[in-house]
Amino acid sequence: MIRDNRKPKPKPKGPGKADPNARRKPEKSTDDDKGEPPKPMPKKVRLSGRKPPKKFTPEGYWDKRKDHAYYRAVQVQVEERWPEARSILDVGGGHSRILDRFSFERKAVADMATNANLYGEESGVEYFVTDGTTQQFKDGEFDVVICLQTIEHNMPDPADLLRVARLGVVVTYPYKWRKGTSIHLGKDEAWLKGKMGVDPSNHSTAADNGVQRGIAVYVLENQETE
Repeated sequence: MIRDNRKPKPKPKGPGKADPNARRKPEKSTDDDKGEPPKPMPKKVRLSGRKPPKKFTPEGYWDKRKDHAYYRAVQVQVEERWPEARSILDVGGGHSRILDRFSFERKAVADMATNANLYGEESGVEYFVTDGTTQQFKDGEFDVVICLQTIEHNMPDPADLLRVARLGVVVTYPYKWRKGTSIHLGKDEAWLKGKMGVDPSNHSTAADNGVQRGIAVYVLENQETE
């Protein structure tokens, strides 16, 4: 007797039963599908847990910083060193209201921003829109000049502050910051002298939120220095 060694053919499966091992052929697109554009894939949303940044406003800038220690330190320096002063100019202070803390007869702000005046006309504070310099002011036009966190922003001629003041100048700047943008890094006494041309009469620092700001005082007209 001769045996048939051929494997038996698989029995056909009943309707509705698909072979899980069989490869499915891709469905051909019909003429109706050709005119429809492909649907865009949904964008992935990264949930970082951070709130979107708030829109910058001069009011918000001042409200966030008005209690910083360096503002208080500047006020003390001005009031104790020059009690006879009657006028003050804040260069680059368009986003500040520190002049409200002084009772001088004349108070003025010089800033490049045209829409940053927080004082308003009723305050009596003069507002000068400048090109980043103080060339428009006369020699000794103001008794005191302050310039806070401004000279590091590529101010063209910060040494001219000394010409505009009659009694003295107070400058603040980011002191030895290790984090931040490039304009804030690498600032110390040597950098300051390169900008102002002379050493200050007095130099101190004030710390806020883990960073320090240098406070440089320039006493003019042969007044006593420390």
